[in-house]
Amino acid sequence: MENSPSLLEDLATGSPERRLEAAQTLAAKVDLALVPEQDPLDSIRDVLDAEWVRVGSDRSRLVEPLVSVLTEFPQTLLGHAAASALATLGEDGVTALAGLLTHSFFPIRFIAAEGLAVAGQRARWVTRQSIIHSLALDDRWLANTNLVRALGRIGGEESLQLLASLTKTVHRIWEGRPERQQQMWPALMAALSEARLKEVLEGQGKPDGPD
Repeated sequence: MENSPSLLEDLATGSPERRLEAAQTLAAKVDLALVPEQDPLDSIRDVLDAEWVRVGSDRSRLVEPLVSVLTEFPQTLLGHAAASALATLGEDGVTALAGLLTHSFFPIRFIAAEGLAVAGQRARWVTRQSIIHSLALDDRWLANTNLVRALGRIGGEESLQLLASLTKTVHRIWEGRPERQQQMWPALMAALSEARLKEVLEGQGKPDGPD
């Protein structure tokens, strides 16, 4: 008897009904996994990581179908589920999300940035230039807030440098629009704090050099 498709396979390649059911089931699993002391994005990643184990090693075959789901339904539960699935799929999935940061349709850019925030440090190797380009492209604070949050979760020296530079330019970017400055500033400060904390923790984990 054949194994039934995993939730992620249903999400990527199932019928419309099976796709929606898979997205709803994944969302319910995330809700159950939420704990007060953990970032909700970490709970999303934990649930999706467990689901990818069921798919096996041949994950890359689902990249294109998941991108199709995300770009077709970016403003729905399906789109959010597809972005999170790509974020946790591996290098190919993260690369696909980075490529969507410059998509012509704003909701797709928005949800791609959200996916990179789920990926966190797994996206460190690919995203900096894509994020810089997208920040320059889009002046919508919602998209930029997601991008800034992604930088904080990705961490690393380059992310820290970019966030620090943004603290110096946010007033210029939103000159004459103080409400946008007020909306962006808390996200920027939170991302900078998270990136700094990651740098400290990583530094503590490095082996000591030679005496």
